[in-house]
Amino acid sequence: MLRSGPMAYDRDAALAYARAHWDRPCDDGFVAGEFFGRDWLAVRDGARFVHDYDEDVPLPREHLLLPDGNRWEWKALDDRTHFISCCVGRPGGGLDLPRDFNDGPYGIVGADRLYHALANARLIEAIPVADKRDPRLDRIAPGDLIGYYSRPRSRYVHLAMYAGEERILCHTYCRSDAPECTWDNRFDLGAADDDWGWTLLRFR
Repeated sequence: MLRSGPMAYDRDAALAYARAHWDRPCDDGFVAGEFFGRDWLAVRDGARFVHDYDEDVPLPREHLLLPDGNRWEWKALDDRTHFISCCVGRPGGGLDLPRDFNDGPYGIVGADRLYHALANARLIEAIPVADKRDPRLDRIAPGDLIGYYSRPRSRYVHLAMYAGEERILCHTYCRSDAPECTWDNRFDLGAADDDWGWTLLRFR
């Protein structure tokens, strides 16, 4: 359980960490996902996520390119919440997060569980977006989070860090406000789908 009580969140450090690692594994040396029955893959320095452009594929894809030239495809990767854990926890924003795995990725790797851990510790204020046409992003600042809620699943399935100017930072599929991220990096994932709800998660 996440420790309650006063805990400092360094949003500048969290943003800096997110921008340094948006297209590469976090510096704990792990990528979360499904790898031959394991929930993570240990990687060496130099691994990176590569965006795959394919006009015939309607949804975005990427692969993890390892230093030895081997690659792991999109379907194996699920590093989203692990990335956010690293950004807001240690060594990023400084929050003292629990670990799902003693010998694997840092922090919490499930979006709904990380949301509830932060909310139960009163580290965030959850602001539901009632009208997707007017999300009022001025209620959050860069370094805060956006939660993507799946109504059919009744849980949060994705978290992203707000980068400002309607952009987000996240993993799998990797997005950033960096100039080299030339693909979709807007916050409005699932905008046209009523099954998706948005919650603005403002750090206290």
